[in-house]
Amino acid sequence: MNKEHAILVMRLGRFKECFDICVNEVKDVKFSLSVAKRGFEWHDKDRRIYYNLFTRLIESSKDETEEKRAENKSIAIKVLT
Repeated sequence: MNKEHAILVMRLGRFKECFDICVNEVKDVKFSLSVAKRGFEWHDKDRRIYYNLFTRLIESSKDETEEKRAENKSIAIKVLT
């Protein structure tokens, strides 16, 4: 149910709310990336989506293990490049 809600709010262009759901409730990085990609297509290639995802990945990593933090940072860097 959370995944559907995330997709719906992305479709509406509410990026911050979408990534709050992805990071805090769904907790699935691959899903978050796919939602960002769809949002990028839906919202005329608005790069704020990727920036927001990047910051959410970095912020969420503060509570993770060192290995998980490194993985999240690596994913976030790939998103920006």
